[in-house]
Amino acid sequence: MNRLKKKAWKDLGIYLYSFIVGGVAFYYLIAHFDEIGVLTTFTARILMLSLAIVTGIWVAVGQFVMKRRVLRGLDEREKLIYENAKSISDAIFGGLSLAGFLGIFVWMSPKASIPVFVPVLMFFGFAFIAEIVKPLVILIQCKKEQASE
Repeated sequence: MNRLKKKAWKDLGIYLYSFIVGGVAFYYLIAHFDEIGVLTTFTARILMLSLAIVTGIWVAVGQFVMKRRVLRGLDEREKLIYENAKSISDAIFGGLSLAGFLGIFVWMSPKASIPVFVPVLMFFGFAFIAEIVKPLVILIQCKKEQASE
């Protein structure tokens, strides 16, 4: 149980660090959007398309690669706890995405122009929330099992 607990704390630290770095980067891009005239429109489109393709591939395939790496060295009980936490995390991401991406059009009206960074920020925000839930569920489950022993 200690290996799983250490991994959950490590994941929380990594997510906090990525939240800070990602938040600063998005803030910089949004605040200085007009000043970033170095990239031509074509170059910016190619860059954004490349980022979208890489992110899409990672979202689709990366989970299977990481699952094998994460579950290595865990016993059956730890694997079950991890799988349950992952399913809760996936359900939260799906629910937030459905509500958020459909709700944005209701909130801003279907004919309103939505800045391109709003759905991107929503996607990463929902993914961040869902990924934070996973180690929290693992830590809560480890605490419950520790108390019952």
